[in-house]
Amino acid sequence: MTIPPPIASLAGLVAPLSTDAFRALLEAHRPHLAQTGDPARHAGLIDWDTAMAGLSDGTFEPGDIRLYRNRRKVPSLFVKVPPPARAELVRQMQGEDAGFIVNRVERRVPAIASLCAALAGETGDNVTAGLVATCGAGSALDLHFDPYDLVVLQLDGAKRWEVFADPVDHPFEGMNVFPSAPPTEKVLTADLGPGDWLFVPAGYHHRCDTIGARSLHLSLMFYPLSLPRIADLLKRELLVDPADRASLRRAGEAEIKRALIGRIEAMSLDDLLRRHRDLPVADG
Repeated sequence: MTIPPPIASLAGLVAPLSTDAFRALLEAHRPHLAQTGDPARHAGLIDWDTAMAGLSDGTFEPGDIRLYRNRRKVPSLFVKVPPPARAELVRQMQGEDAGFIVNRVERRVPAIASLCAALAGETGDNVTAGLVATCGAGSALDLHFDPYDLVVLQLDGAKRWEVFADPVDHPFEGMNVFPSAPPTEKVLTADLGPGDWLFVPAGYHHRCDTIGARSLHLSLMFYPLSLPRIADLLKRELLVDPADRASLRRAGEAEIKRALIGRIEAMSLDDLLRRHRDLPVADG
C-alpha cells in the first residue's frame, strides 16, 4: 500500500465532503459519516506500530497517557515505570481487552501538529488531537458526550459507533450539568474502517466497540469560541498583572463595571481568536 502525504488541510480532512458542506454540519450540529473507500487516506498521520512504539519509548508524555481495561480507567503505570518496563506493559495489554488514550498527541507527532494548526487557522477553533488504541473486545470509554465537536479518523482496524439523540445543549469543558437519564434512541450506527471518518457534534452521547483484534483512531477536537471561553481567556489575562488581582472590597458597582468593560473593549477579535487557538482549553 502506497502511503500518501499526510492530510494537512480542512479540505483534505473532510473529503469527499466540501469544506462548505462541513461548515454547514458544524452550524447545524448534525452527525455525519463518511466512508471513503480509501484505506490509505489517513495513513500518513500515524500508524499502529508507531503509536505502540511511542507508548513504549517515552515519545508520548506519561502524564498524557490513560490506560483502560474493560472500559474502566486503571492507574497510569506509565508515570512510574521507565521506558523498558513500559514496552512490556504495552505488550501485555495488547493481549487483553484494553485501551490506550494519548491526549495532546499533536505535541509529539509533527504531521498531526501541522494538521491541527491548519484546521485551527481555517476554522478559528482551538483544535487538539487524541489517539485511541484498543485491543480485544470493547473500547476505552463507555457511553459519554464531549464538550467539543469531534472528528474521528479511523487509522487501523475497525470500530462500530453508536450516536444517540437528544444531545446536551452547548456543553462546555468543566460543566457539571448532565441529563437525568442516558439516551436510548440512536441517530447513527456505523462501522468505521481505515480511511473512514465520523463527525460527532458536541453534546451527543456516543460509544464505540472494537471490531476484531485491534483498532486505532485519531480524535480531532474542535473547541469553538464562546462566551465562557472568552471569560476564561480574560481571566488568564487578568492574572498576569498584580494590579488586576487587587482586592475590590472598597470598589463600587460603577467602578467594577468600568474596569471590566474597559478590558473587554481593549480586546481585538484577531487577538482573541489567536489566544483562543493557541491556549489550551483543558489539559485532559
